[in-house]
Amino acid sequence: MTNTTISRIILSATTAMFLTACGGGGGSSTPIADTEAPVITVPATQTVPFGGTYTAAVATVTDNIDTGLTATPSGTVDTNTAGNYTITYSATDAAGNTGTATTVVTVSPASTVDDTEAPVITVPATQTVPFGGTYTPAVATVEDNVDTGLTATIGGDTVDVNIAGNYNVTYTATDTAGNTGTATTVVTVTVDPDTITDTLTGLVWDKNASDTCTSPKTVPTIAQFQTIMDYSTFEPAVVSGFNLAKDATEYKTSDGWNIKLHDGQIENNTTATKTICVDATNEVNVTKQNLTRDADTNLVTDPNTGLVWDDTPSLPTGTFSDANNTCIGNEMRLPTITELNSIYDRDNKKIVDGFTDVNSIGGNGHFWTSTVAVGNADQAWTVGFSSDSNATWSGEVAAYAKTQTHIIRCVK
Repeated sequence: MTNTTISRIILSATTAMFLTACGGGGGSSTPIADTEAPVITVPATQTVPFGGTYTAAVATVTDNIDTGLTATPSGTVDTNTAGNYTITYSATDAAGNTGTATTVVTVSPASTVDDTEAPVITVPATQTVPFGGTYTPAVATVEDNVDTGLTATIGGDTVDVNIAGNYNVTYTATDTAGNTGTATTVVTVTVDPDTITDTLTGLVWDKNASDTCTSPKTVPTIAQFQTIMDYSTFEPAVVSGFNLAKDATEYKTSDGWNIKLHDGQIENNTTATKTICVDATNEVNVTKQNLTRDADTNLVTDPNTGLVWDDTPSLPTGTFSDANNTCIGNEMRLPTITELNSIYDRDNKKIVDGFTDVNSIGGNGHFWTSTVAVGNADQAWTVGFSSDSNATWSGEVAAYAKTQTHIIRCVK
């Protein structure tokens, strides 16, 4: 065997050993799997001025195997609406692994330096709701020179569908610069056809008589009841518009008085069973106060009515004719029923504070009024005054023959 042959054998053996060690020589192997997602680097935050131009932040992508990958942003930014917007960046490598990262883009509020224009609110000028119906506030639209998405806040009067009348409902909106716009809708709750509203007193009356009253309606006080009495008529002596029988039925009040509608006579008892219900929610009360008395002239002035009353010690008495002559001689006159009632405190059954006690001036009894009994020219109306709150006739309104003698208190 030659040296050349020996060298070839040694080389072949060495080669075979090398291939075996390296996995060659006809064997096979599996590549290691890629499960690592790309890593995206972007700024955590980004700020854009209101109304400015938004450009997505620059993102860099690194991967354990692939190179040249790019990130794709998703999401929108409205530079005309201040606020925070999240933009998501994503990149996927050749093995299908996806990496993500986010940037919070802040659109700064509009500059308040130059924005002096208030939002404009558009609402219907009027709105009508049927009595006892359902009230739904009108829809308002808000427009602003800078801001969008503004809404109006409702305020003003609270609409009560059980009380007829007008209610001013206000709408208010404020922009980011602090400018406030307002608008108003007048909501009208129509009148209940079964009621009568007295605009002078604010009282709302049922047209028909009732045995009981349901809230918010109540049995009226005698003072409230007298506001609907008309002593210039007869059968019944109540203002027009009520559906009431023309008879001698007595109607009860909440404070122990009865009143006859056919002639207006008031009695201090509780025998009546029917009444006229009233809603006094919006009642206008006139408080009798600051009465002034001139000790030299014995005159009492009522600033609430403008009336000046005679408060002379020991008031005179006489017939209806005497009463008229006495007052005319003093350059005064006899009061009407309404006027004389204005100085009677029906809650406490006495003359209002500011006058001399009726007992001390001979005034404990019935006082003549100038109101003649309609339908009976021989009678005139009187109002009873007593210092005794237990007197059954104190405060009653009754008609008497003109020839009878009663107390005279003049007014001007």
